[in-house]
Amino acid sequence: MSSPYNLVAITIIRYMSVRWPLHHTHMLTKRRTYAGMTAVWIAALGVSGGLYIRTKPDVWCNLCRSELHWQFYQTSGMLVFAAVIPFTVMITLYLSMSRIYRKHVKTMAQNAAAAGEKDDAKSDKLKKREKTLSRISAFLVGYFFVSYLPFIVYTFTYFFCNCSISGYIRSSVRIILFSNTTVNFFAYIIAHQEFRRGLFRRFCYKKYLHQKRCLSTASRGELSLNNSDSQVKGSSTLYTISNTTPPNSAVTAGDIQMSVKE
Repeated sequence: MSSPYNLVAITIIRYMSVRWPLHHTHMLTKRRTYAGMTAVWIAALGVSGGLYIRTKPDVWCNLCRSELHWQFYQTSGMLVFAAVIPFTVMITLYLSMSRIYRKHVKTMAQNAAAAGEKDDAKSDKLKKREKTLSRISAFLVGYFFVSYLPFIVYTFTYFFCNCSISGYIRSSVRIILFSNTTVNFFAYIIAHQEFRRGLFRRFCYKKYLHQKRCLSTASRGELSLNNSDSQVKGSSTLYTISNTTPPNSAVTAGDIQMSVKE
């Protein structure tokens, strides 16, 4: 139950970044992020627990298969709260984002044509990042729909059709449904570089600090080596000037500059 609500939260964050591109980083503070995560899990727990409330608990122990103790209102509630409402919210937000994207693209094209300048490397990097996040979000929403569609078809077929359904079909439907809870993690790992770096810092913190210290030490060593090389070159230049200059003659700055150029 938490997977669709997490997708809704991700979609809301994407909508905020598109709707308020200059203010969403200030709006998404650490405290608000933790509060949103807590609200998502509390809502998922509350809806899931409410669906398991039964009016006749005395017959609970006489049931073996998990489908048999599901009443029609329970299955309908699961479909509404876990599939229909989240999917409707996500589709609405993505349609709104697509309209905002089109307006931004037209405005940026007009500004670029008027200024006659190309975007710099920083703007290209931001565009690439936004494009990657949009692709991931679109993939997650599409997979959410694909994973829930077989379960919806199976559930209504089970309740309204007086026919026997193979256990392989039932197991396959459940595997596809439960795969929706794991695809988010792997999608971000494969396609998002910052997410991989964040996981590495979180779970391999000591190794991350060790690599950071090694890189810092290497950069300091390279800098000191460059400074020592420049000092050696300067000393050798002065030594050459002092040896080639006749006695009782002054060494001018022009001589040093000419020697350095040579």
